[in-house]
Amino acid sequence: MRKNPIIAALTVSIATAGVATFAAVAPANAQAPASSTTASVSTVSSAGHVHWGSQHNSRAIVSQWETAWNEKQPAEMAALFTRDGVYIDHAFGAAWHGRTEIGNWVTKTHASIKNTKVKVHSSFRSGNRIAIEWTFSGVMPGATKPFAVPATTIMKLRGERIASNSDYYNLADLLKQSGLPADWPAAS
Repeated sequence: MRKNPIIAALTVSIATAGVATFAAVAPANAQAPASSTTASVSTVSSAGHVHWGSQHNSRAIVSQWETAWNEKQPAEMAALFTRDGVYIDHAFGAAWHGRTEIGNWVTKTHASIKNTKVKVHSSFRSGNRIAIEWTFSGVMPGATKPFAVPATTIMKLRGERIASNSDYYNLADLLKQSGLPADWPAAS
């Protein structure tokens, strides 16, 4: 039985919130059948970031987002968003609307979580969405130990700006690593 030479590899990247991207990779000498459709072109940076398509500069957006968190830059974070943008932290069940609230969220996070750090491991773009795999770390108020938890962010873009940013990470793991009770902050 002969294998179809068109599909040499199939990669599937699935991110939180049901975002899935499929890309078929064919050998250089293969010819696509007439019924095939064009897949998004991807590139991989030296930092391991995967960038899909060319409509938006996802690499710059992800880099600026990471820098704004790590350098305590609330104005720079807010500037990444549309005027009506929303930042959602699903672990804490909180949302901030508009650039002013989003900037305040960065300030409040750094004021309450010591040594807040964001370390991006990978990212990819599909259409108007960017998915980011990263580590969130710091020291919670009243904690006996620091935490470092894996996190995923899904950004929805409007033009070159973030219209919504949804962070997903496990709050139970964060609290356990921090040495805090599961019912924190009520137990504090």
